Amino acid sequence: PSPSSIADIRMIYYNRDGSRGSMCGNGLRCVAKYSQKQSGVVETDCGLRNFEVAEDGKVSVSMGEPRVY
Repeated sequence: PSPSSIADIRMIYYNRDGSRGSMCGNGLRCVAKYSQKQSGVVETDCGLRNFEVAEDGKVSVSMGEPRVY
């Protein structure tokens, strides 16, 4: 996680081969949990993604529409 000027936190994701990935759903949930906020916004290379952390600790994120490249 990194600071963001437009969201609560920024996620920069790297694939196993070292290339920069635009999105990772599980990584997004981890970053949301790491932020220690109940709800907020994560900046990703795919845009802004909203998240909510439930009282039981489960994290839900808005992944947006799938993109195929």
